[in-house]
Amino acid sequence: MLDLGSNTFHLLVFRWEESRLVQEFSLSLPAKIGLGSFGDGGIQPEAMDRALVVLHQFKRIMEEWQVTKYRAIGTSALRQAANQAVFLARVEREVGLRIEVISGVDEASFIFEGVRMAVPITSPSLVLDIGGGSVEFILTDETQVVWKKSLEIGGLRLMEKFHRFDPMPLASQERMRTFLREQLLPVTNAVHQYAPQVLVGSSGSFDTLVDMWWMKTTGQLPPADQSSFTLSLDAFVALKGQILPLAEPERRELPGMIPLRSGMISIAMVLIDHVLLTYQLEKIHVSRYSLKEGVCQTLKP
Repeated sequence: MLDLGSNTFHLLVFRWEESRLVQEFSLSLPAKIGLGSFGDGGIQPEAMDRALVVLHQFKRIMEEWQVTKYRAIGTSALRQAANQAVFLARVEREVGLRIEVISGVDEASFIFEGVRMAVPITSPSLVLDIGGGSVEFILTDETQVVWKKSLEIGGLRLMEKFHRFDPMPLASQERMRTFLREQLLPVTNAVHQYAPQVLVGSSGSFDTLVDMWWMKTTGQLPPADQSSFTLSLDAFVALKGQILPLAEPERRELPGMIPLRSGMISIAMVLIDHVLLTYQLEKIHVSRYSLKEGVCQTLKP
């Protein structure tokens, strides 16, 4: 399964074993196809070249693993790209992969399917997935989705607007919070109706926060086979205080941080903090599973 996001491309090689997802191999690489594309709606030539290099590598790995069935899913940057057809045709011609570009609503649905494979949802919850191009908000009770929305306010877009200086100045953080109050009005109305108590963060930046907290408190990374974690509000506040004052080279050196996340993590921290405070959420659960694992369910034998 290939998840082709606006910032990062992900490859997951897996098999189903008695209705259980068994991961054989995974790799995430920066392609940044959204970089410079959100203003004019087109994927830039250098971004297209980066993407092709990553996809050639993914195709070689798929051949090594003798993958016989796959889905390659494109999300926000490809949804909005004026030259989407050119990019898809080039990938099929040069790499031999066919990409499906899905809607924001479908993206949110796949994310929820992935999350509930990992996290036992026992109270009304708000699922949050922060991508490079879009952010998905999903409200769920104990059994089903009651509301969902995909907003084109992902990390790369927010960086272009608010993170032009590093570390991110307090004034920029406040301008971003004002922007979020306006953009999140549909989410705010839905939250007032369904009253979630728990924030469920899905993969990406949330994975990094878990890794950092484990390194801080235990000196080692969490178990690779564990797919669900709890992060206390106090732990989040401590990590926010550690991350936001630092520039990217310093953030990259933090235990548990990976270069793939160090650029966008400050934006993610401000967004998560805004959501926690605005909606007065009481707990944070983190799911290692997200869109990739949700799509995998469509490939069951």
